[in-house]
Amino acid sequence: FGTYLVDEIKQCLRCHSACLECSGPRSNECLSCKPNYKLFNRTCIILNDTSCGGKCKTELGWICKLMQGINTCTSICGDKIVRGDEDCDDGNTRTLDGCSDTCQIEPGWKCISDSRNGSVCFQCLDSCLGYLSNGQCASCKPGYRLDKLSMVCTRCQDALCINCLAGSSKGETCMLCKEGYFPQGSSCFVKVCEEGGFFNVINLSLIHISEPTRQAEISYAVFCLK
Repeated sequence: FGTYLVDEIKQCLRCHSACLECSGPRSNECLSCKPNYKLFNRTCIILNDTSCGGKCKTELGWICKLMQGINTCTSICGDKIVRGDEDCDDGNTRTLDGCSDTCQIEPGWKCISDSRNGSVCFQCLDSCLGYLSNGQCASCKPGYRLDKLSMVCTRCQDALCINCLAGSSKGETCMLCKEGYFPQGSSCFVKVCEEGGFFNVINLSLIHISEPTRQAEISYAVFCLK
């Protein structure tokens, strides 16, 4: 107890003063702790340290650390509790998994946190506008539609279509096109009126609002007016 073997020099060195057992290669790589300490990420931290007071004494997720000679209450990164300056906490201090070793959200990732499970992180998709708690798409960016079975955003068949819906036997239906174009079936068309006329688009009805995306299915009529 209290020592660890360093293979390079074939000697046993003493563990950190807070460790009861340690494994190396450093003295603070603890396996178990002395009384009044608890093991966290292979480090022994002191229990019930009241020198910082306040939330360090009463709330989970905080630890009292000596920083620049001052006892400072700081959040614990890697405990699945988002506190203080943390953007996320996925229960580890690894990088490249969405939540960094300092509990900041990494570029190109999104993290959703809750009080029981910590943070769940997933890479952002260019087609998604909103996300569910499991990382699946909840809504899509313009030009995409949400597949309700796979919860994946699929590009509309016509690049001019802004809002499209999956149809049944008739296939995909375009509901709204870019300015100057009008939907018909799965495609967008330019409406050409006789000389001296102009287009007018009338919103006929709100057919349905789907859950959970709240995506509206709208029908249109296009008329040429003099």
